[in-house]
Amino acid sequence: MRALADGDLDGATRMVGDRRGLEAEVLRQAIRVAPRGADAVGEMVEATIGRERLRYERFLSYLGTLGNNAPFIGLFGTVLGIVEAFAALAANAKAGAVSEGAANIMSGVSESLVATAVGLLVALPAVAVYNIFGRWLRTIVARSECLGHALASHLKSVLPEPGAARPSGAAAAGE
Repeated sequence: MRALADGDLDGATRMVGDRRGLEAEVLRQAIRVAPRGADAVGEMVEATIGRERLRYERFLSYLGTLGNNAPFIGLFGTVLGIVEAFAALAANAKAGAVSEGAANIMSGVSESLVATAVGLLVALPAVAVYNIFGRWLRTIVARSECLGHALASHLKSVLPEPGAARPSGAAAAGE
């Protein structure tokens, strides 16, 4: 952001305006505490990112859980289908109806494979979306940190360090 790099905090505030999102909120909060110095800006950037990150991640755990557990649910369906198929085969073998038992096996195996496929169809997109969202969140956090560092760097160049001696004479009069 050019206004921030030039030290135009009012211009940066106008550019952010009512924009939503992590970067805008970090910049608003950092500019608000800028008169307190670079250290205050750094602390505010970290606090704002920490607070906002919780909002962004609030449903991410559900997506991760779904992606991680859907294959197991599909596998459970597979096991149940195979057990049912072999139980039907055993019952038909005792009754002497082997061809009917083979049909029951095929039906049970088919059902179990459908359960596996459904588990994978749920898990694969959930994991993909989880990874995409995680990458997006890391990107905006990094950009927000860069904005905070840019502001802190500007402040370090224009504000005296806390406890540093103030210049005297003509230089002090120009401040």
